[in-house]
Amino acid sequence: MSLGFVNAPKKFQQKQVVQSPPVEINLREQKQYQMNVRSRLSFLSVLSYVSFVSFLSFGSISSIASVGSVGSILSVGSSGSILSVGSNQCTLKLFTDCSVNLNVVATVTLQIDSTTFDAMATCTKKEYKSDDPPDHCDYQKATCRWQDNTQNVVMNCTLRRKGSSTWKEMVDKPSFKIKWDDKVTFASTSCGGYTVCPPDATQNVWKSKKITLNNNGYPPYYTKNGEVDAYDVFRMTGKSLVPSAQYVDVILKKDDRVMRKDTYAAIETINDKEFMKKWVGKNYGLWEIDAGLLEFKRDGGSIEVDNVTVPNLLRLSQEYMHTDDMINYYVGEVLTGHWDGACQSKFNNHYYSYDGQRWTIIPSGVDNTFQGCIYEISSRGRPTCLFMQECLNDDTCRYKVETRMAEVRHIVRRTTPTCIEELFPTLLILVMPTVAILVFVCAFKKLQNVREIGFKL
Repeated sequence: MSLGFVNAPKKFQQKQVVQSPPVEINLREQKQYQMNVRSRLSFLSVLSYVSFVSFLSFGSISSIASVGSVGSILSVGSSGSILSVGSNQCTLKLFTDCSVNLNVVATVTLQIDSTTFDAMATCTKKEYKSDDPPDHCDYQKATCRWQDNTQNVVMNCTLRRKGSSTWKEMVDKPSFKIKWDDKVTFASTSCGGYTVCPPDATQNVWKSKKITLNNNGYPPYYTKNGEVDAYDVFRMTGKSLVPSAQYVDVILKKDDRVMRKDTYAAIETINDKEFMKKWVGKNYGLWEIDAGLLEFKRDGGSIEVDNVTVPNLLRLSQEYMHTDDMINYYVGEVLTGHWDGACQSKFNNHYYSYDGQRWTIIPSGVDNTFQGCIYEISSRGRPTCLFMQECLNDDTCRYKVETRMAEVRHIVRRTTPTCIEELFPTLLILVMPTVAILVFVCAFKKLQNVREIGFKL
């Protein structure tokens, strides 16, 4: 008889525990795996998330202390920038494209005594635009200096503020019209290729008592710093009567105190007898179209406004114009995206000169050019000016337009981008931080899962 527990009740029997063989956890492999997950978040970076070759950054590439940026320092949604937001190649800027190289050729110093400065500062836009502007909105005495590589000219001058959409306060980079006491040579450029010189001249000399200083007062992302480049494009089409334009640094002084130093676009004044005599001769008439309104500006020599039969300049027919020059103007409008001129939905910002036989259109107000989206929306595919409608309805004239357009497009250094090309950098700036956040959230959750697995093991 057995005295064991073979026949004992089951509850009194010992349960046999079978232990699994011990699992060896390779801590080195676990840490390596976790490190691989982190490396997916930031590659070759230090203290960064979702970044590449960055430091203290988030969703950035080759950046320092930045968010959603490329090659930037202390910036957000920017490229090649420092302390900026939504900008390209800028320092201390907001939503600005600083990639356009502004070739500054001269420095202009405007010194105004404190009493006059304060009086000019009281001029409001409403007063300036009124039918009878007060004296403090008119020309005031000052001392002006023009300094470039060849000359340093200082003389008395008068100046006034100007502008419409670009109107600025006196301490906030205003635009100016200036009249010097004597003529100053502001520029002298060679002619060649399609660029034409004034009649009987080998140089286009800009010499006058008058100069316009435009502040590029639209936001930089709107203007693309295009005014000087736009006039260059018009010249390269072979267009005559194109104002000279160049960038200058302007130092604004109140007494001896420097109030501002900014870069301006210096533009040759069209409503100036020196400009008209240079291009048209001593016999001329000049009219301006602004916001659909026609205004006579000046005449000279044997042409007097009272003796001129003026056609409808708002609906000027091709028969009154020089065909090739008219085509060159239209090509310039298209290539610069000048939607605020004569032929792109608005009758605005241009002049007509008359030499006694033909009418010649003169481009003006091109500070809002090279805007792809606005141009595509405004142009509507066909010109609104009658002379170009007539031209494009004629096979011979249309062929001239297409030929000149193709020729000039390949020689100019800047043309209007398409809407997609213009919007892509902005969309990229907006999308990058969003994508970075989404990637970070997903990666963070995955990292948490890895840690939970490590703890369970």
